[in-house]
Amino acid sequence: MFLHEEEEEEEGPPPTFEQLFVVFCKLADPECDGTRITLTASNRWMKHARILDNVKLRETDTGVTFFKFKKSSISYDDYLIFLQDLCDRKEMNFEELKERMTNCQDPRKHSMVSDKELVAKHKGAEAEKVAKDYQTGARRHSIIGKLKAQGVGLSKKEIEEEKERKKEEEGD
Repeated sequence: MFLHEEEEEEEGPPPTFEQLFVVFCKLADPECDGTRITLTASNRWMKHARILDNVKLRETDTGVTFFKFKKSSISYDDYLIFLQDLCDRKEMNFEELKERMTNCQDPRKHSMVSDKELVAKHKGAEAEKVAKDYQTGARRHSIIGKLKAQGVGLSKKEIEEEKERKKEEEGD
């Protein structure tokens, strides 16, 4: 081996959708055998794959669809049916959804990033973009507060939109 050559760590082929199903089952419950997934584990996977964004797809959507099975966890075959039902309900492409879930990084090798870490990692315009990705509910309030604490300003338009949103919430 020459000095400029480095040993490459053999990683093998990327995990398949079915293998990631087992991984996310076990992340939620280490004692699980990997044959059944909970709603929490499914949501975690979709967040990791940047699908569950609380804008186009919300946890309420996944919950309503998941609870049609009337079980706390579902098998791999039922999970595929769940995803197809979810895609039909939210007008999403099933194959694209599966591809994104398959292509997300394996959480055993790459740590999953929390919302707090997303904000902490970004500064300025990038931080504002991260906040825009989470424009609903408490998550938005939390991220905006953290950005303001970091000295990241919001545009006049964003401030006006925030005021309008608060008025609507108070009117409800």
